[in-house]
Amino acid sequence: MTTVAACLCEGTAEEVIMKKLLEAHKLTFSKEELLGKDILRVRSGRRFATNYLNHTFSKTIQVYRIHDSKSEAFKLPKPYEQKIKLIDIYTTPEIEMLMIFKEGLYNDWVKEKNHNIKPSEFCSERFPKNNIKSREFNECYWDVDAIIASAKEYDQKTKKSGKSINDLIIANNC
Repeated sequence: MTTVAACLCEGTAEEVIMKKLLEAHKLTFSKEELLGKDILRVRSGRRFATNYLNHTFSKTIQVYRIHDSKSEAFKLPKPYEQKIKLIDIYTTPEIEMLMIFKEGLYNDWVKEKNHNIKPSEFCSERFPKNNIKSREFNECYWDVDAIIASAKEYDQKTKKSGKSINDLIIANNC
């Protein structure tokens, strides 16, 4: 078996963004290297193991976990712990930060975040007629160039602890 990676997303926006990058061949891994040949929508380590790790793998599987919470546990069953290299990719505080950068609203958000407004709330206020968490909105809203530019700007302007989506984008882009 040649599969060596899995990309797990916690939400719809993350899934749409990663699928667009994957389809455009902009990620450091290819579709052919992924379990299921696609981005997976899985949050639970146990569910991931049950649904996707019921085979014998000769190689360690790199699991890229796209999520915003640094405290959310991802517990794999013991037999799989040695075969998985878990790589957390953070979208802290939320994936909507990429939308804030795309719209050029970072400075506005910084002013409002002192009032405890989450990026998703901030974006919902600016797009009141849209469900910014929906698949339909994200499919129409995002294009590959905007994702790459927003991910790069996110890395440049925020205090990054850990890896981000930008770390998975092939370096010669933008």
